[in-house]
Amino acid sequence: MKKQNGFSVVVVLLSILVVTALGLTGYYVWNTQNNKKDVTIAGNETSKPTVNKIDYISLNALGIKIPETPATKKYVFLEDSSNQSVTVKSQSLSKMMDDKCMQGHGGDGVVAYAQKIDKNEYNPEVSEFLGEKIYENESSVIIFGYGPGNGWICGSSGSESVPVDLRTELDAKRNEVKEIFKSAQPL
Repeated sequence: MKKQNGFSVVVVLLSILVVTALGLTGYYVWNTQNNKKDVTIAGNETSKPTVNKIDYISLNALGIKIPETPATKKYVFLEDSSNQSVTVKSQSLSKMMDDKCMQGHGGDGVVAYAQKIDKNEYNPEVSEFLGEKIYENESSVIIFGYGPGNGWICGSSGSESVPVDLRTELDAKRNEVKEIFKSAQPL
């Protein structure tokens, strides 16, 4: 019998096989754990509620802000700080007025107005003549009025001379602007 010195080929191959198996198993476990973390992170990201930032239009003359929406982008809000009021105009309405009425008598697209009144000076009976109370805080009230009446559109004193589609459009815009003002918040 021969005496063997060192490792046999079988032992070396067996050792390489065991080390390779351990390495592959370790890599598989490590890779599986990393994939689980990615899925968990992605799962957490999608489960979080999305918060949309709301932009506001500040109406300093009234001391309020209104959310900027597709509806508010249709209008121009003209502030008059000395009278604490805002006049709301619509360019599309102004064009429609010019098209439907005698040239120069169409109006300037005024849809409505809002005026801030000190709460101590607010008298519902008098203020109702000016418009409807649509906002109130501890110090003031905001009255919403409809701007020129139908009779003043087209330069006449009778609303029967105002085209029906123009009257309908004006009423729709007034209601839309009224809803915009109802969503007002303090500055």
